Amino acid sequence: MQPMEQNSRNISRLLSFGPTRARPLFQQSSVPTLIRRERRTRSERAMRLPSTPRGPAFLGYSRRYNLRIRMDSDFDLRSVLPSLLPVAIAWAEARSVEGGGAGSALDSEGIVIALAVGVQHPELVRICVVESLPLPEDASLRMAALQTGLLGPGIVGITLGYSILICRGHESIRLLSHELRHVHQYESHGSIAGFLPAYLQQIATCGYRDAPFEIDAREHEQSQP
Repeated sequence: MQPMEQNSRNISRLLSFGPTRARPLFQQSSVPTLIRRERRTRSERAMRLPSTPRGPAFLGYSRRYNLRIRMDSDFDLRSVLPSLLPVAIAWAEARSVEGGGAGSALDSEGIVIALAVGVQHPELVRICVVESLPLPEDASLRMAALQTGLLGPGIVGITLGYSILICRGHESIRLLSHELRHVHQYESHGSIAGFLPAYLQQIATCGYRDAPFEIDAREHEQSQP
C-alpha cells in the first residue's frame, strides 16, 4: 500500500487534469466542419448541373458505358431530327459494315426463327456478341440516342441493317427474335437509309417503347423456335 500522503498527491494530480474520457472518433470541432463540407459539396454539384430554358436537367450514370449522362427531361428529338438524320444514317451504315465483317452467320435454329418473323434473306444476317453496344462518336447523336433510350442503360441489343449486336450474357431466343423482326423492318424499307427516318420519327412522336416498330418487334418475340 502507498503512504496516505503520496496517495493524496496522486489524487490531487488527477483532479488537476480532470476526469479521463475516451477520445471520440471525430473531435467535436470537426463534426460541424464535415457537415459544412458535405453541404458545400452538394451545393457545388447542384450548381454544376446545366439547366434548360424550360426546366432543370439532371445527371444519370451508365455503368455499362462507364460515363455520366446529362439527362434533359425537355429534350425534343423532333426539333433536332432533320439535322441528325444524315449523321445517324452514316453511323448506322458504318457499324453495319463492321458487324458484317466480324459477326457470325445464323445457325439452323436462327434461320428458322428469322423466317418465322418475316426475314427474307436470313443468310445475310450476322450476329455480333459484344461487351457493350457502341455509342456514336458525334456528340449530338450520342446525346439523342441516350436521351431517347435507343442506347444506354438497359439496352442490350441493337439491329443495324443485317447486323445484330447483342451484349454478352443476354443472348436469348426472345431477344434474337425481337432483333430479327427489326431486320425484317429494314428489308421492308429497302435499306438503312430507308428505314431509319421512319423509325426515328416514330420515336420522336411516340417515344421509344410506344413506337409502332418496337411494338411490332415485341409482338413477334418468341420463347422457342
